[in-house]
Amino acid sequence: MSYNHEAEAAVCGVLMLRPEQVDECQDILAPSDFTQPHYRTIYETILALYEAGQEIDPLTVADKTGDMTIAAAVLANAPSGQAKSYAQIVRDKARLRELASAWGEANQIITDATLELSDRVERATDVLAGVIKTE
Repeated sequence: MSYNHEAEAAVCGVLMLRPEQVDECQDILAPSDFTQPHYRTIYETILALYEAGQEIDPLTVADKTGDMTIAAAVLANAPSGQAKSYAQIVRDKARLRELASAWGEANQIITDATLELSDRVERATDVLAGVIKTE
């Protein structure tokens, strides 16, 4: 499975409770790494508040996202651990999705009978190498 909704929720919950951890998470995790739109929105909101130097707390995040229910649910299940470890799980799952997507694209190139074999190999290799280079 190339997602972990619990880890996505955990990152958001811990950051609402311990905003001093935002710095180390934003070095690991991009909003696009989230599969669930509501967690992505919460994370984007936390980052925006952090960049603006504003208070990060559950009420402010809920107010800015306009969704008290989701923010409350995330907060209710927030672990007491380090957000960085949950952020790494979310990022690793995102990388797996990127690799699977690149693999699918490479497979289409490989099976494209209109291309010469050398072109297939070169293009498929480039697609897969692109995922590796983004690490």
